[in-house]
Amino acid sequence: MGTAPTAYDDLYREFAIDKRTGGLAGPGTPGEYVTTQVYLVLPPEAQEWARQNGIPQPPGEATAGPGEADAPLRVTSPDANTVYLISPRMPIESQLIPLRVTAAGVVRSVTYYVDGAAVETVTSAPFEAWWMLAVGTHQVTAEARLAGGEVVRSEAVEFRVEQ
Repeated sequence: MGTAPTAYDDLYREFAIDKRTGGLAGPGTPGEYVTTQVYLVLPPEAQEWARQNGIPQPPGEATAGPGEADAPLRVTSPDANTVYLISPRMPIESQLIPLRVTAAGVVRSVTYYVDGAAVETVTSAPFEAWWMLAVGTHQVTAEARLAGGEVVRSEAVEFRVEQ
């Protein structure tokens, strides 16, 4: 009693795949080349875990999980208000943090900005870039170009680096 589901499972989603390329099928893909594939689409905080554990992700996707559709683009790394420490025992060139996002649509490219300066534009999944630590308080934002040509921007995420 009280254990019956109250909502439909929306973690498993069906995607139209172009058999010729293995990518997502578009409106212009001929029907004979379209197949469907079901993927487990986890919430943003679990997507990196899924990749690391070999759980297939939709091709060319950075998708938001259930309940995340209200944020068209969200920075998931670094976490807000994180404090990083620069180690005096390691070369600064090796002290990097990952920059990651999740999006509510099919992503073609992501440009990351730290303190308003472009760091890198990434054009393939998992749409990750790396930034070398520098002392100070910093803000990361991202801008993604979606499959339809739309450009979406994330909210700023602030973090700090100390020595």
